[in-house]
Amino acid sequence: MTRVAGPGERFGGGVIQPVEVSVLEQGATALITVSGELDIATMPLVRSAVARLAGHAQVVLDLEGVSFIDAFAVGAIVSAGASLGAGAGCLRVVGAAPGVYRVFELTGVLAQVEVHPLADPSTTATEQVGGHARRQQVAS
Repeated sequence: MTRVAGPGERFGGGVIQPVEVSVLEQGATALITVSGELDIATMPLVRSAVARLAGHAQVVLDLEGVSFIDAFAVGAIVSAGASLGAGAGCLRVVGAAPGVYRVFELTGVLAQVEVHPLADPSTTATEQVGGHARRQQVAS
């Protein structure tokens, strides 16, 4: 008998973590903070947040709270970065935990998108945007 994963489950067991996306804006810079799992099901939330920030010179994507990322999500991040670049903006990824950073390495996209591992203190997300920013809850 074949069992299909039900709502909130992964094939092979385990529960899918909900994704949470928040946006912090200050001038020409925006910070998108993501927590949870980024995959084909959850990436549209991040993609829409990036698309709404297309006029910003710099968009920082903080993945410190991301516990899982798949190749689809990495491809979508690269695509979002290219879209921002077409409009003279740039996308930086910061706070990538070792497992998340490894997926960026394995997919061979580090030459296409700037990704900083979690241990890199020079890319602290709060330093990227500053203290006088406005926070918006995008999705829970």
